[in-house]
Amino acid sequence: MEATHIGQHHAAWNKGKLVGQKAPFKLKEIWAIRVRLEMQGRLRELALFNLGIDSKLRACDLLSLRVRDVCHGDRVAPAPKELRTQLIPAYWPLRRGPLPKTSGMHRWVWDLRAAAPTATHYDYPIAAVRHRTPLAPQGPLVVPGLYAVRLTVDGKSETASLTVKMDPRVDISQAELEALHATQTTMATSIDALAKADLEAHSVMEQMNAVQDKALAAQLATFHAALGTILDGTKGGTKTDAAKQLPGIDEVSGETAQLYNELEQADAIPTAALLAAAAHVEEEAKEVLPRWENFKQTQIPEMNRQLQREHHPAIQPNQRPANMPEEGDED
Repeated sequence: MEATHIGQHHAAWNKGKLVGQKAPFKLKEIWAIRVRLEMQGRLRELALFNLGIDSKLRACDLLSLRVRDVCHGDRVAPAPKELRTQLIPAYWPLRRGPLPKTSGMHRWVWDLRAAAPTATHYDYPIAAVRHRTPLAPQGPLVVPGLYAVRLTVDGKSETASLTVKMDPRVDISQAELEALHATQTTMATSIDALAKADLEAHSVMEQMNAVQDKALAAQLATFHAALGTILDGTKGGTKTDAAKQLPGIDEVSGETAQLYNELEQADAIPTAALLAAAAHVEEEAKEVLPRWENFKQTQIPEMNRQLQREHHPAIQPNQRPANMPEEGDED
């Protein structure tokens, strides 16, 4: 007589579980998670969450990362999301880092540029060199002359002289080159200040928009409107209203970045039109930057007092915005 085995019924492994691709986080959800992690002092989880949002890495990949995988010296390495957005291969970017301290010969190459200004967005140029393609905008090129190079290791320094010579193929005088360099340096200073203000202002706006309490959001409406004016400026309806128009940080920052890009590619003295445009954005920068500094010094502390009364985390202007507009005049 044969034994009959009756198979035991097993429930499906995915019964009652959420499987498959999940819907992406909304902006308010991202900020809500950030706020909770910050309030609880869970800095490691906050850093991993921010990196996960920026790179879209899996949890197992995030936990296996080390600091040297994402940072080289004082510069953050390009994230996978950034490389995908730029549509470039991983071997393009220039990865900067400190010289090794091991004994032996180490090669270091100066790109003959000053420090790069802060920018709201960075791009890779189409003219790529394997492992040597830098992010733009870059710092202004130095003028020909004598420079000192200092190498410091463990508190000990050695200095050597370095002479930068002009490319003989470029037909420009020393005086014209110095004038170009001075204009580039001035514009780089402006783009740096404007970009820092623009990033801070958008960060504050995002954090205000992430407040989910309707009553609290209504209390912040006045601050929201004032910050919107700083970002977007005011537009007069007719020509007679031109005197009332105020530029916004977004607009001025975008114009400055475009002009700096033109100056960065120049190997001749700037044209009168370019110099006039540069002077114009310099004047606009003198209008918008004090307005933002005044808002930061007077309005943000008042906002934070209201938020703290409602047991809500304070606004942090130095936190990088999660969604920076691609163009200066777009929200």
